[in-house]
Amino acid sequence: MSIKAQCEQEVTDLHRFFEQWYLGELDNTDEVFARFESVIAAEFHLVTPEGVIIDRPTVLAMVKNGHPTATGKRLIDKVNYWIKHQQHHHTLGDLAVVTYEEWQNRGGNTRGRLSTAVMRAKPGAPNGVEWLHVHETWLPE
Repeated sequence: MSIKAQCEQEVTDLHRFFEQWYLGELDNTDEVFARFESVIAAEFHLVTPEGVIIDRPTVLAMVKNGHPTATGKRLIDKVNYWIKHQQHHHTLGDLAVVTYEEWQNRGGNTRGRLSTAVMRAKPGAPNGVEWLHVHETWLPE
């Protein structure tokens, strides 16, 4: 499979993981959470739509604490994620740059963001790639 196809599958699969995780459809175990941890590079950073830079440990903690069993209650009754307009822009060696629109419906509120991701080939990862950097920008409502 090409790195382009690996990145495309990873974007889809990771957002499916988020949806199932936040709804509590996945067990809150180290084994299940390892799927997420295994694809987030040690030097990973996320730039949020608000312009805040978040490092790997903070992102991992935020997602881990978003599981309903972490707080004893479901934070969101309904959440759906869907991806639109994925594009592979560049590949340089084992690095790839992709963009996609991430749409979320949380409790009846729909919001979209444009994401640019830098990914790197990683043998043994679920889709053969890991996330190095993501920069998100809100899409107009």
